Amino acid sequence: MLRRLRRLERRASPELAREVEELSRAYHQEVAFGCSHDVLNLVHAIQHGLRELSGELERRRVPKKVWQETLERADRRSQIVKGIAESMRAFAKQQVPAVRRVGLRRAVEEALDVVADRYAATGGASAVRAIVRVPTHLRVEVPRDRLLQALINLLQNAYEAIRGDGVVWVEAELRATQVVLYLADTGCGIRPEDQALVFFPGKSTKKGRRESEHNTGWGLSLARKFVEEDCRGELTLDSQRGEGTTVTLTLPLRRPEEDA
Repeated sequence: MLRRLRRLERRASPELAREVEELSRAYHQEVAFGCSHDVLNLVHAIQHGLRELSGELERRRVPKKVWQETLERADRRSQIVKGIAESMRAFAKQQVPAVRRVGLRRAVEEALDVVADRYAATGGASAVRAIVRVPTHLRVEVPRDRLLQALINLLQNAYEAIRGDGVVWVEAELRATQVVLYLADTGCGIRPEDQALVFFPGKSTKKGRRESEHNTGWGLSLARKFVEEDCRGELTLDSQRGEGTTVTLTLPLRRPEEDA
């Protein structure tokens, strides 16, 4: 899609290309809203069924050690799906939640927990070692849920890029009125010609850790939107094929005055 837009820009005009791109994004927003509505309905039904099953097992006095861990894992999986659907709805509605002071290390660790849990069932997470070097005192003023979902999407991409053993590391440094957060992996990297495409909604350039794994292509698009539009930050990507990828997030210590 982006390649076609660039050709249109060269053949016609930048203004026409931008208008087509805006129409395309509006279409994706409509699709995202419809999909999120259906997915959320299914998730709510699944969560209700899990609660009903839990209550029935307790009434029958089945020992909790037999079923509790399995049901809790299923509930965590449904929460992840719910978060993805809510992110798609947020993308469609352009809503921005309340801004608050967020501990960056805690947000990173929470996102890593969610991603590791996502891969625990396949055994994939155990092959990836996560290194976190984020000072505990660093706090940023952003919508917490948006930052957390962006981190989950970015870290999930990092895990998926690694086949076999590998490392994902997260580091942060303070720069004047901003915090710079680096998320790097030792994965397969992204081809130079694909790097401009990965942020476009619905575009995926990878198959994931398993050949059968399906990627929706929404992760990076939503991450960039959440970081740049909702958190008032900046997101950049640097990748070398066969060596890995580093995503850099620049986040404000304080919300810009015009947004306060």
